[in-house]
Amino acid sequence: MGISKSIFLISALILALVEVTLLDLFRVFNVKPDLLLALAVFAAFLFEVKFVIFFAIFCGFLKDILTINTIGFNILLFTLWCWFIIRINKDMVVEDNRVRVLFLFIISFLHDITLRLIFLFLGFPISLGLFLRISILKSLYTALFLFFAFKLVEKIPLLKKCA
Repeated sequence: MGISKSIFLISALILALVEVTLLDLFRVFNVKPDLLLALAVFAAFLFEVKFVIFFAIFCGFLKDILTINTIGFNILLFTLWCWFIIRINKDMVVEDNRVRVLFLFIISFLHDITLRLIFLFLGFPISLGLFLRISILKSLYTALFLFFAFKLVEKIPLLKKCA
């Protein structure tokens, strides 16, 4: 395993801890970004299929064990979204970071819709207005995080090798 893959695995562990602890201080309208989803999508743009699928499962597992969601939903959805990015990258190479951030916004929104629908079917309804406000804000916040992550990668030489 290369150093860049190791950096991503360590980053996933750190971001998982940050997401459940420190990130609560930066909530906007009681919404915080999904750092693990952003990192998994970021990896899907950079690495080969086997590592991306492994990494998506790893990030989904971390998200599942550290949140109140039912175990398995995030593993399945993270893998699905990363596979979707891989398929898109086969048809057209996405090099522009703004397009990558847009993809993350769309994926984050779809991820939230899918989770909310699953919980609706499990008997945990939420009002449509509240649901849309939370979903859109969370997706924007998550995409904004990835935008700044790309800026960070451009400035740090060791991380620039990853991208």
